[in-house]
Amino acid sequence: MLFVSIAFTFFLFIYSYASNFKQIDTVNVGVETIIIIIFSFYFLYELTNENKIFFIYNDYRFWIIIGMVIYLAGSFFIYIYADQLSVSEMKQFWFLTWIFYIIKGITFSIAILIFIHQYEKNNHKNKTIPYLDLT
Repeated sequence: MLFVSIAFTFFLFIYSYASNFKQIDTVNVGVETIIIIIFSFYFLYELTNENKIFFIYNDYRFWIIIGMVIYLAGSFFIYIYADQLSVSEMKQFWFLTWIFYIIKGITFSIAILIFIHQYEKNNHKNKTIPYLDLT
């Protein structure tokens, strides 16, 4: 993972220096999307191999990764073809990216709610002093 990250950073600097782009640089977007999706699936694989989680959807990290994968996979081809589309065609298809952005926001919200629930549950477990407030 470290090698791929360093190689991508090196590729990004060289490609950005050598190319001229108009709207969106689709090569960088495509490469980084593929790398992030691969890393996400690897993380989900590692998450399923952990023995401390009974159901994977009870972990907030699962929802964050799912949100990222849905957004990146859903808007991948729109960003890839963005430099080949005219402005009217971009306006026609750009709403699709907002749909996937909303889905990502919903999954991130679920992750926040699960994290808060787990934090409150673990915070009450670790209390060593009993509640002695008698007022």
